[in-house]
Amino acid sequence: TGVVVDLGCGDKPYREYIKAKKYIGVDRQNGEVTADVLNTPLKSNYADTVISTQVLEHVQDPQQLFRESKRILKKGGYLILTTPMVWPLHDEVDDYWRFTDLGLRHLAKNAGFKVVDCQPMGGFISIIWQMTAALLERPTYHRGFFRSLLKIMLKPVFWLIQPLIYWLDCQKPIKGLTMSHCLIAQKK
Repeated sequence: TGVVVDLGCGDKPYREYIKAKKYIGVDRQNGEVTADVLNTPLKSNYADTVISTQVLEHVQDPQQLFRESKRILKKGGYLILTTPMVWPLHDEVDDYWRFTDLGLRHLAKNAGFKVVDCQPMGGFISIIWQMTAALLERPTYHRGFFRSLLKIMLKPVFWLIQPLIYWLDCQKPIKGLTMSHCLIAQKK
């Protein structure tokens, strides 16, 4: 509810799911506000919620993203942040970090947040599956017609196997081994 700021919104994949009074995407290219996520022109105590999905690994100063989130949040507002722990390099010009839940909790507390929760997203089986899928879909391995055919054939397989992968991950999780984390923190 209220005002939601999406730091590093990219092409705004979650916009349609946010039913807030006001949504503001902040990004270097695609946002309603064109700015660096570490130093936005937004007023202090402006937002009810800040979301940042798969962005933290791309900023040179992760602590600054937490400080900037706290600055623009109203008292009692929430930061909802996801970031990978096990993931191949991507956007290699700006791919600096991978985070554990302990690291995320530390960054949040150091910025003055109260950590509400930090949950793993995707376990050991998901990691194996994702790396296999990345290898199969890798465009440098396949060209032209064969690549198009492979993508068409793989898409239904991916959709069908995802529930099984999730179920297997839930059966015997390996603590500390996850693809990503989701942190929820509250401004005190």
